[in-house]
Amino acid sequence: MTVAVTVNDTILVEVFGSSPETRIISFFMDFPLNDFMQKEVCEATGLNPRTVSARLTKLHGKGIIKETRKVGKATFYQLNREDHVVGKIDDLIKTISMGIALKEQKMETRAIEITTRSFSAEKSLNKPYIKPGSNDVLK
Repeated sequence: MTVAVTVNDTILVEVFGSSPETRIISFFMDFPLNDFMQKEVCEATGLNPRTVSARLTKLHGKGIIKETRKVGKATFYQLNREDHVVGKIDDLIKTISMGIALKEQKMETRAIEITTRSFSAEKSLNKPYIKPGSNDVLK
């Protein structure tokens, strides 16, 4: 399986920085049902093979990822969705996403309010002025 994605613009990387662990976890979080060889993780994260190998071993030891199968010498890894920490990371991503969506919605609503006020003010400027108590229109 060839993966044509990078993890530089994910929520985890944006919030927690671009450490190798964050990039690898973020990649697996984006594809929770897929399993990957080390080479694919390297390509997707932009990390060198030694770094990925060491971090996969570390994350596997913590239970965040699991080995799914071996093909020749290649070991495939997958996100361990049953792990408590992975569940918390997923909850955090959802919470941050909701916060971002709400901020964007508020900004959009505010922009519409400003546009509406500007339009109303512009419209009232183009109305002729009628002097109170008379039928004369002043421009």
